[in-house]
Amino acid sequence: LRCGYLAGGFIFADGSFVKEVPNDPHIFFAGEEIAMAARAWTNGYDIYFPHKILLWHFYGRRQHPKVWADHSNQAKATGSVALAWWERDQVAKQRVRTLLGLEQPPCEMGKYGLGSLSDFHSFEQAIGVNFGKRAVHPEVVGEKKLSFFSAE
Repeated sequence: LRCGYLAGGFIFADGSFVKEVPNDPHIFFAGEEIAMAARAWTNGYDIYFPHKILLWHFYGRRQHPKVWADHSNQAKATGSVALAWWERDQVAKQRVRTLLGLEQPPCEMGKYGLGSLSDFHSFEQAIGVNFGKRAVHPEVVGEKKLSFFSAE
């Protein structure tokens, strides 16, 4: 099914994707997927997902460490990492807000910015979200669960 979102751990594409839409190393965790989706869209990629759920993140296992546990204040204090997870998260959020047109002043994105093959507004229209207004098209979340790709 065609869509506008992607999952960071479930991307299958031609090898050129990693050159044209490289993973932004400054986006630590949260925001990675919407940023990558917007960048893929504006670089001319169509995004699809399976009609059934095949995999998912499971964070309910309390005994298993999560990625942010490796970037604790203690790890920073001992020199294991340069920034604690919350500091990396602040940088990531600023970058994602820049991509979505919400950060003033925007930060420099370099090769991790939006592409030029499709415009960002068409991405917003396709997914039924207006980031600037912080609004979701009512039919996307309403009873119909409208997909703007359903006519294709």
